Amino acid sequence: MFTMGGNGFERLRSLYDEAYVIYKNLTIDICNKDAELEEVEYLLDRMLEFCGDDRILELFKQVCRKYYKTYPEAIAFQIRSYREDYDSDNEA
Repeated sequence: MFTMGGNGFERLRSLYDEAYVIYKNLTIDICNKDAELEEVEYLLDRMLEFCGDDRILELFKQVCRKYYKTYPEAIAFQIRSYREDYDSDNEA
């Protein structure tokens, strides 16, 4: 069993804080241009790993909103992936 004692939670929080700063800048960049499908998919794939953090989830949603009309199938896939990973209704 994995336990996170001592500074484990602080290190995890620090990781999420760093990820937020990085993804915030990438979100601003990608939402201010017309990115290629591969770039959008790559960013959302990476962000998905951190969507347990509400701040990063909001950035994920922002990118999805920006590109939904441009790449509807790819964005729908990302949203389904999010739901599979994070929706509590899918937990046993």
